Amino acid sequence: MTTTFVSRHQGAIDWAREEGLLEEDSRIAADYDPETAQPGEIVIGTLPAQLAARICERGGRYQHLTLDLSPDLRGKELSAAEMRACNARVEEFFIQRASAMPMRSRKLTYLCLVSDQSLQNLLPTRVESMTPDRCVLLVSTEMKRKGAEKRLRHALAQSGLKQIDLVDDTPDHDVAAIIAWGNRLIARLRGEHPDHRFVLNLTGGNKLMSIGLLQALRPWCEAIYCDTANDSLETLHPPGKGAVALAPDLLNVKLYLAAQGFSVRNEARDGMALDKRREITRWLANNARPLEDFIRRLNGAAAYHEPNNKTSQSPNLAPPRGQIEEDAVSRLTKAGLLEEAGGRTRVPAAHASYLRGGWLEEYCWAVGRELEGEGLIKRARFDIGVKIDPIEQTRPDRYPLNELDAVFVHRNRMLIIECKTGAQLGDEGKSQSILNRLEVLGEHAAGRFAEKFLLTTQSRIDAKTAERARQYRIRVVSADELPKLRQLVGEWMNA
Repeated sequence: MTTTFVSRHQGAIDWAREEGLLEEDSRIAADYDPETAQPGEIVIGTLPAQLAARICERGGRYQHLTLDLSPDLRGKELSAAEMRACNARVEEFFIQRASAMPMRSRKLTYLCLVSDQSLQNLLPTRVESMTPDRCVLLVSTEMKRKGAEKRLRHALAQSGLKQIDLVDDTPDHDVAAIIAWGNRLIARLRGEHPDHRFVLNLTGGNKLMSIGLLQALRPWCEAIYCDTANDSLETLHPPGKGAVALAPDLLNVKLYLAAQGFSVRNEARDGMALDKRREITRWLANNARPLEDFIRRLNGAAAYHEPNNKTSQSPNLAPPRGQIEEDAVSRLTKAGLLEEAGGRTRVPAAHASYLRGGWLEEYCWAVGRELEGEGLIKRARFDIGVKIDPIEQTRPDRYPLNELDAVFVHRNRMLIIECKTGAQLGDEGKSQSILNRLEVLGEHAAGRFAEKFLLTTQSRIDAKTAERARQYRIRVVSADELPKLRQLVGEWMNA
């Protein structure tokens, strides 16, 4: 560890030697350029605050030579003995610059520490006052290995950002190395864009990276932290600014999934047809409990039209049992979803998908449309039948297609919904598979703040399935609760 003693006074130099402050390899200098400070270097002197601050920013240690001088001794040359009589001592200070250097332009370069979580880096760029002209992604070797920068780059591009640059091999350990690297980085970036304002997002990376880069970049960068748990954007530097609340609609479904590493397939959505069926869809959901057996038989008849069908022998429905089933057949027939043929009621191929369970997904759509009508959510922040692909895939035939039955995005979080109209949750093997799939989709597609609902037209859920769902933090919405789905989604939005 190098020590540099900065002084023009021989008495001070003699005092330092007598006090044992100067080792054989110590350097004595009349002047000192703080831009030459090395991480860990000790600089002793009586330097101005701005020079001492720069030493600290470059990872050096500044120790101030302090004396208790009487007025008659000020400005006089002192011997080592006189200094000792004035209680001469060395006091170490860590000096922080309170504000970043003002820039001549409002153009913004945004620096991101890439991590496994991309949302924390994406969200600030969606805040109107923080919209960048350029993003620089700082990527460690470990994050490069995981492909984390691809997810963030994809999300930023999806949000409309045009200029995105990568800086590989960002150090993630050895704070002295991080500080030295940060000093070189900001010198280069300022040279490339001298008219830019710089903002450093310290939410990503690890603690050493955050500490080291804040220390190195403080003179030239504002520093922020995206607190997604509390929906706020904190300013770490310069200090004194209050947190900014994150708006609840910064992300839509496509952007959210992009940050998680997925692309949404662009498929036409016949909103008019969905809205036309909303009334019968709501009626089925509101009466799912008394129609539980009818829905199972309806699934069986609709399965006749499924590719590779090996179970259903006929698209014909068995005669209705009781008034509620007669009412269901009448309503579905009147809506053109069932047809009469040869004195029997049958499922037409054109509506088999809807009648086999698609109506439950459309019920989620109906809830979204109701919330939209109330001004609580925008159309781009809810959808059904969302087909997604991992962004890194090169051959579509090598990756299984994932489909999200229904999703809602609010307060920059996702609610993911799986819909089941059969008796699968009564079969232990099938129920385990369903819960596993929803758990995996929730983790990878929706992220750490995801909420997961499993909608079922069954009224009874066996104890083992209920316990597994609780362990996976999956809310099972049974037939009895389906009429309350609008309320449940509203509670999630306001949680």
